[in-house]
Amino acid sequence: MISKQYLQSIISKYYLGGVVESVKWSIVENNLYVNFISPYSNLIGKIKAKDFQVKDANIAIYDTTKLNKLISITGIDLFVDLIKQKTTFTKLTISDNQFDLEYSLADLSLISSLPEIVEPEYHYEVILSNEDILNIIKAKTALDDTKILKFVPCESIGGDSELEIKFGENNTFSNKVSYYCRNVKKLNESSNEVNLLYDSDLIKNIFYANKEIEDMKLLISVDGLMKIIINTDKLEIEYYVIQNET
Repeated sequence: MISKQYLQSIISKYYLGGVVESVKWSIVENNLYVNFISPYSNLIGKIKAKDFQVKDANIAIYDTTKLNKLISITGIDLFVDLIKQKTTFTKLTISDNQFDLEYSLADLSLISSLPEIVEPEYHYEVILSNEDILNIIKAKTALDDTKILKFVPCESIGGDSELEIKFGENNTFSNKVSYYCRNVKKLNESSNEVNLLYDSDLIKNIFYANKEIEDMKLLISVDGLMKIIINTDKLEIEYYVIQNET
């Protein structure tokens, strides 16, 4: 048995409000592994969800929007199972005390493989509290039409490392919102100019999907890659976000 809330939470971590539709679910010894990539290849992610009470299998979820709609009509506690024809799993079944649902599985060959992730040297470590996460969502919502988010490492008056997260277009006429993260550690020095621009919609979707998390860690390279790490009792998540081309 799996709670509806837990199942929806897992899916939301990769679906990201519709950014990622098609993924492979790998279920091994009651752990669910989902690796995914965004359509524009500016995001790669990995999820491990523990205590996932479904038989071992590799299955293809091609249309997550439809799966979400099916799950939405169910009750609190769900029985999740798989139907197999010969050697292939063809249906994901979900049932409660009122509904029996069947979701058709796709061919695994339709799911894109992830490229190898070569992690660079990271230069900054940032710990975001739940308050930080919610405030960054608010900042983006206030400038919802802007597509640019800029990360600017800086120092406080007292000389402590900070990170300015700035929403707004790169011109003098645009509205802008800056939010300052205080829990910042400089890991390595760099001679490169720090000019990190990211897709603000993508960052908001990641933060919104994880808005209940107590804290998350950002590892930032001045070369442009940002790694977001989230660990809870049941979830281990990594997002690799690639900066926009300037």
